[in-house]
Amino acid sequence: MPVTVITRTSCSSSRRAVAWLQDNDIPHIKRTSSESPLSFDEVLKLLIRCEHGFLDILSVRGRAYASLKDSLANLQLNDLIAKIVEDPSLLRYPIIMDGEKVLVGFNRSEIRKFTPSDKRKADLRQSLFSAEAYA
Repeated sequence: MPVTVITRTSCSSSRRAVAWLQDNDIPHIKRTSSESPLSFDEVLKLLIRCEHGFLDILSVRGRAYASLKDSLANLQLNDLIAKIVEDPSLLRYPIIMDGEKVLVGFNRSEIRKFTPSDKRKADLRQSLFSAEAYA
């Protein structure tokens, strides 16, 4: 299953994530939040997969978040998801996911979890052979 990357056009972390996937030959589908925003169900699935829920996905440094900050505590789950669908700038980017794994934001060590296991094994073997050559 290819990895889906949801990006924001002006986001340097999104560009780095896409470049990393390309450099590592990982099949992926790129979506931009402006052309293909997340649906209500997609946001809900994203929340289910995130360890800390909204804390993991909300862009707390953005203007959209600042305008909502005071009313967040009073919003019901469905209302907050609807706000995210209405205004995708509330989210952190990139959002990288496959059938079961998710990563919000770009982290060079965490993005490796999207590398297929056979490629990880081959890379490990190569590293071991290289280490033996220097031993």
